[in-house]
Amino acid sequence: MSLLRNTLLGLALVAPVCWPLATAACTNFIASKSATVDGSVIVTYTCDGEFHPQLTYTPAADHGPDDYFEIKTWGGEVRGQVKQPAHTYAVVRLMNEHQLTIGETTTTGREELANPDGLIHYWHLMQLTLQRARTAREAIKVMGDLVAEYGYNSTAESFMIGDHPSDIYCAENAGANGYWLTEQLPKLLNQWLADNSRAKDLTINDLERPLTFQYFKQSNTQEHLIRLTGSSQTQDATVLETSLPITKRESEVLFWVAQGKTNREIATILSLSHRTINKHLEQIFPKLNVDNRTSAATAAIKALSEA
Repeated sequence: MSLLRNTLLGLALVAPVCWPLATAACTNFIASKSATVDGSVIVTYTCDGEFHPQLTYTPAADHGPDDYFEIKTWGGEVRGQVKQPAHTYAVVRLMNEHQLTIGETTTTGREELANPDGLIHYWHLMQLTLQRARTAREAIKVMGDLVAEYGYNSTAESFMIGDHPSDIYCAENAGANGYWLTEQLPKLLNQWLADNSRAKDLTINDLERPLTFQYFKQSNTQEHLIRLTGSSQTQDATVLETSLPITKRESEVLFWVAQGKTNREIATILSLSHRTINKHLEQIFPKLNVDNRTSAATAAIKALSEA
């Protein structure tokens, strides 16, 4: 049995003691191969429902061109069908014959992003993926393809996907743009980083809200530091600038104060020094007739809510 390092063991031992008794939520403890003594990949999963703890076995099978997987409600009503591939792998509930395993945590997110016309709920997505994928990276593509073709019927989910001897991936699905973010965005970013165009900001307009990527630096041979900005952030900062007696830069600082960021975090986001952020706040407080960051954040939130 794999042994986790002391820090992870401490987390695992403390968490049950601190867990609120009234909480009911699916929970994952994960350990990458770099966090285990023998290089194992571990995904643990507890479920607040009655369906996942059942230990069931689905054998591997070959399928014909007219074979389909029926998507049913908990009451047994057939909602639709998903075409079967030529071969599906054997699955023991949440792990398949290739030691690919998937856990989940329902984060819900914004419920209006859920697609009531989608066919596949998250538990069907997990089941179908385990039958079709051999590795964690392959599982992400399979999930994206299924969602793109048949539609996703759940609210936001965090899927923890692990395989041996590879590693662990966290796949977030929050709505219609999940497939695009998983499959298309990495291709655009890789091209942006590779063709030396990173001196210019990369703006993606194919989403409901445009995203802008600003390159900072390469921290090591495999990591790049990039700032991601959504259009709503720029718009909200503009609202603060026009509705409060502060400058453009002060409105940007105040926006992130209202988001609960520390001065050091704001300095990193805005590419400024920690001392500069302090100076901006010293100027913001008297302009808003407040004497602390909590009151300043309250004024900002009020201005944004009234806009």
